[in-house]
Amino acid sequence: MIEKVLSDSSALFLFWLFASAGLGKLKPENRQYYSSLISDYFGAVGEKFGFIVLLVGSLEIVSGFLMLSPATRHIGTAFILILLAAYLSLMIYQIYQGKVNQDCGCAGPHSNIKVGIETITRNVVLCGIAALCALPAVGDFYLTFGLSLCLSLFMALTYLSAEKTISNLQKSKLLQGR
Repeated sequence: MIEKVLSDSSALFLFWLFASAGLGKLKPENRQYYSSLISDYFGAVGEKFGFIVLLVGSLEIVSGFLMLSPATRHIGTAFILILLAAYLSLMIYQIYQGKVNQDCGCAGPHSNIKVGIETITRNVVLCGIAALCALPAVGDFYLTFGLSLCLSLFMALTYLSAEKTISNLQKSKLLQGR
Protein backbone atom coordinates (compact mmCIF):
# COMPACT_ATOMS: atom_id res chain seq x y z
CA MET A 1 0.00 0.00 0.00
CA ILE A 2 2.83 2.45 0.78
CA GLU A 3 4.13 2.08 -2.79
CA LYS A 4 0.78 3.18 -4.16
CA VAL A 5 0.59 6.16 -1.81
CA LEU A 6 4.13 7.25 -2.74
CA SER A 7 3.49 6.76 -6.45
CA ASP A 8 0.12 8.52 -6.45
CA SER A 9 1.17 11.42 -4.23
CA SER A 10 4.35 12.00 -6.27
CA ALA A 11 2.29 11.88 -9.46
CA LEU A 12 -0.26 14.39 -8.11
CA PHE A 13 2.54 16.70 -6.97
CA LEU A 14 4.30 16.50 -10.36
CA PHE A 15 0.99 17.06 -12.14
CA TRP A 16 0.54 20.28 -10.17
CA LEU A 17 4.15 21.38 -10.68
CA PHE A 18 4.45 20.68 -14.40
CA ALA A 19 0.93 21.61 -15.49
CA SER A 20 1.17 24.96 -13.69
CA ALA A 21 4.69 25.58 -15.06
CA GLY A 22 3.50 24.77 -18.57
CA LEU A 23 0.49 27.07 -18.26
CA GLY A 24 2.80 29.84 -17.10
CA LYS A 25 4.94 29.41 -20.21
CA LEU A 26 1.91 29.56 -22.49
CA LYS A 27 0.50 32.79 -21.05
CA PRO A 28 0.92 35.58 -23.62
CA GLU A 29 2.13 38.03 -20.97
CA ASN A 30 5.03 35.68 -20.09
CA ARG A 31 6.26 34.95 -23.61
CA GLN A 32 8.70 37.86 -23.72
CA TYR A 33 10.23 36.79 -20.41
CA TYR A 34 10.76 33.21 -21.56
CA SER A 35 12.04 34.29 -25.00
CA SER A 36 14.56 36.52 -23.26
CA LEU A 37 15.50 33.65 -20.96
CA ILE A 38 16.19 31.36 -23.94
CA SER A 39 18.49 34.05 -25.32
CA ASP A 40 20.26 34.21 -21.96
CA TYR A 41 20.76 30.45 -21.98
CA PHE A 42 21.68 30.02 -25.65
CA GLY A 43 22.97 33.43 -26.72
CA ALA A 44 22.08 34.95 -30.10
CA VAL A 45 21.09 31.52 -31.43
CA GLY A 46 18.33 31.38 -28.81
CA GLU A 47 16.52 34.33 -30.41
CA LYS A 48 15.67 32.13 -33.39
CA PHE A 49 14.06 29.48 -31.20
CA GLY A 50 11.23 31.41 -29.53
CA PHE A 51 8.83 28.59 -30.44
CA ILE A 52 10.65 26.38 -27.94
CA VAL A 53 8.81 28.15 -25.11
CA LEU A 54 5.47 27.01 -26.54
CA LEU A 55 6.80 23.52 -27.18
CA VAL A 56 8.25 23.10 -23.68
CA GLY A 57 5.16 24.58 -22.04
CA SER A 58 2.92 22.19 -23.97
CA LEU A 59 5.16 19.24 -23.13
CA GLU A 60 5.07 20.17 -19.44
CA ILE A 61 1.26 20.27 -19.47
CA VAL A 62 0.94 16.97 -21.32
CA SER A 63 3.50 15.34 -19.03
CA GLY A 64 1.61 16.56 -15.99
CA PHE A 65 -1.68 15.15 -17.24
CA LEU A 66 -0.04 11.82 -18.10
CA MET A 67 0.86 11.51 -14.41
CA LEU A 68 -2.79 11.33 -13.35
CA SER A 69 -3.50 7.84 -14.69
CA PRO A 70 -1.48 4.79 -13.59
CA ALA A 71 -1.84 3.52 -17.17
CA THR A 72 0.07 6.52 -18.61
CA ARG A 73 2.19 7.41 -15.60
CA HIS A 74 5.34 5.70 -16.92
CA ILE A 75 5.22 7.79 -20.10
CA GLY A 76 4.64 10.98 -18.09
CA THR A 77 7.46 10.04 -15.73
CA ALA A 78 9.83 9.51 -18.66
CA PHE A 79 8.92 12.92 -20.14
CA ILE A 80 9.33 14.64 -16.78
CA LEU A 81 12.69 12.99 -16.14
CA ILE A 82 13.86 14.06 -19.61
CA LEU A 83 12.71 17.64 -18.95
CA LEU A 84 14.36 17.69 -15.52
CA ALA A 85 17.61 16.28 -16.94
CA ALA A 86 17.57 18.94 -19.67
CA TYR A 87 16.94 21.72 -17.14
CA LEU A 88 19.64 20.32 -14.88
CA SER A 89 22.13 20.15 -17.77
CA LEU A 90 21.35 23.73 -18.80
CA MET A 91 21.89 24.99 -15.26
CA ILE A 92 25.16 23.09 -14.87
CA TYR A 93 26.32 24.52 -18.19
CA GLN A 94 25.43 28.05 -17.07
CA ILE A 95 27.45 27.59 -13.89
CA TYR A 96 30.33 26.19 -15.95
CA GLN A 97 30.19 29.39 -18.04
CA GLY A 98 30.19 31.49 -14.86
CA LYS A 99 26.62 32.76 -15.30
CA VAL A 100 25.63 32.29 -11.67
CA ASN A 101 23.59 35.50 -11.49
CA GLN A 102 21.34 34.43 -14.34
CA ASP A 103 17.65 33.91 -13.70
CA CYS A 104 16.96 30.18 -13.84
CA GLY A 105 13.38 30.63 -15.07
CA CYS A 106 12.20 27.92 -12.71
CA ALA A 107 9.39 29.79 -11.01
CA GLY A 108 8.37 32.18 -13.73
CA PRO A 109 8.88 35.86 -14.41
CA HIS A 110 7.95 37.05 -10.93
CA SER A 111 10.56 34.93 -9.23
CA ASN A 112 14.10 36.02 -8.60
CA ILE A 113 15.73 32.60 -8.31
CA LYS A 114 19.13 32.41 -9.94
CA VAL A 115 21.04 29.47 -11.36
CA GLY A 116 23.08 27.92 -8.58
CA ILE A 117 23.85 24.85 -6.53
CA GLU A 118 20.50 25.29 -4.77
CA THR A 119 18.52 24.95 -7.99
CA ILE A 120 20.63 22.02 -9.09
CA THR A 121 19.99 20.28 -5.77
CA ARG A 122 16.28 21.00 -6.08
CA ASN A 123 16.17 19.43 -9.55
CA VAL A 124 17.99 16.32 -8.32
CA VAL A 125 15.38 15.98 -5.55
CA LEU A 126 12.62 16.40 -8.15
CA CYS A 127 14.19 13.57 -10.17
CA GLY A 128 13.99 11.39 -7.06
CA ILE A 129 10.33 12.29 -6.60
CA ALA A 130 9.67 11.47 -10.25
CA ALA A 131 11.37 8.09 -9.75
CA LEU A 132 8.82 7.32 -7.00
CA CYS A 133 6.15 7.41 -9.69
CA ALA A 134 7.62 4.20 -11.11
CA LEU A 135 6.49 2.32 -8.01
CA PRO A 136 3.49 0.05 -8.59
CA ALA A 137 0.27 2.04 -8.31
CA VAL A 138 -1.95 -0.91 -7.50
CA GLY A 139 -4.19 -0.89 -4.48
CA ASP A 140 -7.54 0.17 -3.14
CA PHE A 141 -8.26 3.57 -4.67
CA TYR A 142 -10.61 4.72 -1.93
CA LEU A 143 -8.25 3.69 0.85
CA THR A 144 -5.19 5.40 -0.55
CA PHE A 145 -6.61 8.44 -2.33
CA GLY A 146 -6.98 10.56 0.80
CA LEU A 147 -3.46 9.74 1.96
CA SER A 148 -2.04 10.42 -1.49
CA LEU A 149 -3.84 13.74 -1.76
CA CYS A 150 -2.64 14.87 1.68
CA LEU A 151 0.95 13.83 0.95
CA SER A 152 0.91 15.58 -2.44
CA LEU A 153 -0.37 18.78 -0.80
CA PHE A 154 2.42 18.49 1.77
CA MET A 155 4.92 18.06 -1.09
CA ALA A 156 3.55 21.13 -2.88
CA LEU A 157 3.74 23.27 0.26
CA THR A 158 7.26 21.99 0.97
CA TYR A 159 8.27 22.80 -2.61
CA LEU A 160 6.89 26.34 -2.37
CA SER A 161 8.69 26.80 0.96
CA ALA A 162 11.93 25.53 -0.58
CA GLU A 163 11.56 27.95 -3.51
CA LYS A 164 11.16 30.85 -1.09
CA THR A 165 14.09 29.61 1.00
CA ILE A 166 16.30 29.39 -2.10
CA SER A 167 15.28 32.91 -3.12
CA ASN A 168 15.99 34.28 0.36
CA LEU A 169 19.32 32.43 0.58
CA GLN A 170 20.41 33.85 -2.75
CA LYS A 171 19.36 37.38 -1.72
CA SER A 172 21.27 36.95 1.55
CA LYS A 173 24.41 35.92 -0.35
CA LEU A 174 24.10 39.00 -2.54
CA LEU A 175 23.74 41.27 0.46
CA GLN A 176 26.74 39.70 2.20
CA GLY A 177 28.80 40.15 -0.95
CA ARG A 178 28.27 43.92 -0.93
